[in-house]
Amino acid sequence: MLREAYLKAALPDRHTVLGVPLQPFSIGHQLLLERLRSPFAFVEPAAPEDLFIALLVCSQSHAEAAETLNSPELPSIVSGFTKAILRAATKPLHWWQRRKPVDLAAKLAAFEAYLAAARAIPEFEWNSDPTTELVTLGSHPLHVLKITLMSKLHFTEEQALNCPYALAHWNHATLNEVNGRLSLIDRQERAEAQRDADAFWEHCQRGGRPEEFAPCQRN
Repeated sequence: MLREAYLKAALPDRHTVLGVPLQPFSIGHQLLLERLRSPFAFVEPAAPEDLFIALLVCSQSHAEAAETLNSPELPSIVSGFTKAILRAATKPLHWWQRRKPVDLAAKLAAFEAYLAAARAIPEFEWNSDPTTELVTLGSHPLHVLKITLMSKLHFTEEQALNCPYALAHWNHATLNEVNGRLSLIDRQERAEAQRDADAFWEHCQRGGRPEEFAPCQRN
C-alpha cells in the first residue's frame, strides 16, 4: 500500500555489508556513483572491485564521500579501506583457526538488495495524460528533484543531496499531487475501488437503495 511504501521511504531500514554500516542511499550517493561510472548506478553487473568503492561512498554522507573522491590520496584510501574490511570479514573466531573465506557474490547481492530497497518507489500517472499508462517516479532527473527540495521545501543543498532516494521522489510527486498535476496510485487499491464501483452499480441496477450498499471488506 502507498502508506507502507511511504514509511519505508521516510524511515529506511539500516543495512550493513561486509561489516560496513551504510547510510540511507540518497540522491547524492546516486550522483556520485554515476560520476564514478559505477555499474551500481546503472543497474548493471558489478565486480568485487566495484563493491568496495561503492561501500566507501555509501558509508558516508554526500559531502564526506565527495571529499574522499576528490582527495589526491584516493587510491591509497580505497586500498586501505578494502584491506581493512576484508581483514575484519575473514578474521576467525579463535586464534588457532584459519581465516574465513568471503563470499563476494553474496556480498554483491546484499549491496544490490540495499539499492533495490532504496529505489522502491511508487507509481503515478499524470493527470494531464489522457492515457492510463503508469509512469515510474525514477523517470525524474535527479537535478530536478534536488531543485524541487531546495526551492519548494527549503532544503539546503546538502540536505537535498542527503535526502533518501525514494523519499526525494515521494516529496517531488507529493508536491505535484497537491498541485493537481499527478495522482499517486496503488494497483491493489485501484482494483478494490473498481470492484466496489462495479458492485454498487449492480446493486442499484437490481433496485437496491444506495444507503443499503456495503463495500467489500478490506484486508
